[in-house]
Amino acid sequence: MAELFRASGAAVTTTNTFVALAFGTSSSALVRTLSVCNTHNLETASITIQMAKSADTSTPYVLFQLTQVTAQQTVQPLSGPLALEPGDQIQVQASHSAHFHVVASSLQIF
Repeated sequence: MAELFRASGAAVTTTNTFVALAFGTSSSALVRTLSVCNTHNLETASITIQMAKSADTSTPYVLFQLTQVTAQQTVQPLSGPLALEPGDQIQVQASHSAHFHVVASSLQIF
């Protein structure tokens, strides 16, 4: 079994739900850290982070609802490792476009 440490990031550019982190159908992953930064200079905003299972990506499970992320604040809502199976996704939806960056550090297992 091969392993690869991976850092992945996404700039949230829409208020629609979109995939911030996904792995192929041939690998699983252990997400170690998840950082969410409100990059806006003035506005407080909210963000929802959810996990969609590969069997049904249309019905995601809410992991975090961060309702008051102040301007220029970074939070790490993940308190422990999160196991993702092949095809699983981390999806985000923000109250404002162009306010958030989401970065994950993970161990990918092939």
